[in-house]
Amino acid sequence: MSMPTFYVYYDENYPSSWIGEKSSKKIVEYFTSKHEFKVVNARELRDVMSNAPRHFNEVVILFSQDIIPDTVVDNPKTPTENSLIKRFLNQSHTIVWIGDLPLFYVGLSNREKVSTGEGYRLFYPGLPNPFEAPDNPIIRSQNINITYHGSLLGLTRRWDSWRPAPQNWSPAVPPLQRPVTYHLAQYYTGSGYRSISHIIDYSGSGLRGFIRLYDCKLPDISEELIEQLSRVIFYRNPTGIMRILAGMEVELKKLREELETGLKVTKDDTSRIENYIKEALNILRKKQE
Repeated sequence: MSMPTFYVYYDENYPSSWIGEKSSKKIVEYFTSKHEFKVVNARELRDVMSNAPRHFNEVVILFSQDIIPDTVVDNPKTPTENSLIKRFLNQSHTIVWIGDLPLFYVGLSNREKVSTGEGYRLFYPGLPNPFEAPDNPIIRSQNINITYHGSLLGLTRRWDSWRPAPQNWSPAVPPLQRPVTYHLAQYYTGSGYRSISHIIDYSGSGLRGFIRLYDCKLPDISEELIEQLSRVIFYRNPTGIMRILAGMEVELKKLREELETGLKVTKDDTSRIENYIKEALNILRKKQE
């Protein structure tokens, strides 16, 4: 079984929207140090997507900034299905997205951004209505339900939702009924459901595609949310779980070595104290004689 290849996108020359600089750097640090993700900038992102193999070995790219750069779209103002980023998804690869809507803007190398209007429809086919875009949460965390798929992928922590999908959105198109959508968290309005977190599988490859989490502002993301993000990425298939277990094995080995070193130091200290006591007793005995 082949292992996926993992990257994290970060480019200080390009803008971000809801993901603050602190959050971006935390995400990069965590995934490069703990899971050996490779950092790619906007130019390298284009190269990775262009060279990604078709269908077989999955390439996973986590975006630590929530504005897609102009290097992977065909037209910054009106991206189309021919955009490299969409062809990448159609070839059974995966993008992990947090923060504001994808393709709400396109980023430029001078840190400026271009509005696309409803460019996010490139990722969300079949939308009955546009996304709402108020500058405040629409659904509070306590009203969000984690689904069966969300639970399987290690989702435990909820968040306030600012960009829930329109009610009863279903992107499946006959005859293949694709894209396939796996809802991870949703909200029941009383007459239907609004998806908060989901995986949109464009190729029918199973839990690959566009992974959407944390549709909220993230000025300084918590360690808990980062760890939850890693669970969703890795719990999707056996190779990811193997990677998590291998990482745990390394951490346990380090812990064992630290404990053994600590115990050795404690044992040596005890021996020295015991010798000091013996010497003191000998001196007392000699004085008594």
